[in-house]
Order: sequence, then C-alpha cells, then structure tokens
Amino acid sequence: MDQQESVDRDLVDIERLGEWMQAQRLPSGPFVNQRLLTGGTQNILLYFERGNRAFVLRRPPRHLRASSNR
Repeated sequence: MDQQESVDRDLVDIERLGEWMQAQRLPSGPFVNQRLLTGGTQNILLYFERGNRAFVLRRPPRHLRASSNR
C-alpha cells in the first residue's frame, strides 16, 4: 500500500509540506508510514517519518465547531 495515498490530499498537501521542511532544514527524503492519529476531538494529527525521524503534524479541522473561537 502506498502510504502517501492513504492520507486525504485535502487534509495535507505533502508536496508543500516537503518544501517547507526543506526550507527549515529539516530531514529530507520520502514521507513514509503516514497515518492519521485518532483520539483528538478537533485537530487533525498526521504522523509520518522522513529522513529517519518521526514527526506529527497538527492542523485545524476542516470545519470549525460553532463554539471553537469563544
């Protein structure tokens, strides 16, 4: 299974993330073992490995709850 295909491209633009990581001088290479982490109530958490290091990307949900910004 191609791990990159398992993550919805609307949630995370892997190409842009890779460009940003490179600009920040973070490890380069292919994104492997991508998967969404569960258990949160709002934020989207994406686990992945790149350059022999593990990362978790946290991003806001697609649609905010009505009371999210109170």
